[in-house]
Amino acid sequence: DGARYCSYNFLTDVFDGERSFDADFFRKYVKPIILEIYAEPEFKGKLLAVNVGMGHDNTYVGGQHNSSNGTKTLRDSIACALELDPDFITFFEWDEWNENTGIRPTLWNSFAARRVVRAMKAKAEGRGPEAPLEGDDTSIPNVILSFRKTLALGDSLRFELLSVPDSAAKGTAVCRLTLKDENGRVLAKLPAATLDLTKMDERRVKWDSALAGDACAIVPELEIEWNGNRRPWSEGLPFAEVRPTANWDRKWVLMPLRDLIDGAKCT
Repeated sequence: DGARYCSYNFLTDVFDGERSFDADFFRKYVKPIILEIYAEPEFKGKLLAVNVGMGHDNTYVGGQHNSSNGTKTLRDSIACALELDPDFITFFEWDEWNENTGIRPTLWNSFAARRVVRAMKAKAEGRGPEAPLEGDDTSIPNVILSFRKTLALGDSLRFELLSVPDSAAKGTAVCRLTLKDENGRVLAKLPAATLDLTKMDERRVKWDSALAGDACAIVPELEIEWNGNRRPWSEGLPFAEVRPTANWDRKWVLMPLRDLIDGAKCT
């Protein structure tokens, strides 16, 4: 007996070129209204549920979209929901290929959502970082690399690098991205970004895909230095397809390095 707030997906604004969940609007207008309603005597003891999600991207519908913007929409919607201290937080679990609303592993998202949710839940409950996921190689930093999987030529290719803390995390990681075309030609070397591995730390870099020339794909290579180690990730990472004309596909690849299959190639 109670109410559920389920309209986070309609609160959008443009952040860094992506139509994302508008956390500022939520905190300024929606949160006070919900708290005011639940302060009324008739709502005393009533349950409150709040929806959160990855985003909402459908490549075949020209309607309202809410980009995942890497993991930003997921993290911001969870943070706002927690501020209401609800009885339930509900997640979407749809099956549409491009909806980007599920938290289960998919070809493009792997276990990214699971890693983010576990870390934010532990912090919200005042606990230390969670143990690494079963099967994790803890010699690899728990870093998620995210970027749009499809671009129209001239779109900015944005990268989100996110460290997700767990009990094995220590130190910092210096991340360097090199962009290549489908033939291995180097297109760009992006500025280095440093992440604190002991907390949820985000860095963003971007590149103008118009500089890709006649490339059909932009293939990232990520090199990381951490705790005296240095390692490149290249062959197993997904790539960004470049289309010469209009593109409705706003979906992001969310790729945790620990979920990559060692020795795998993406062609």
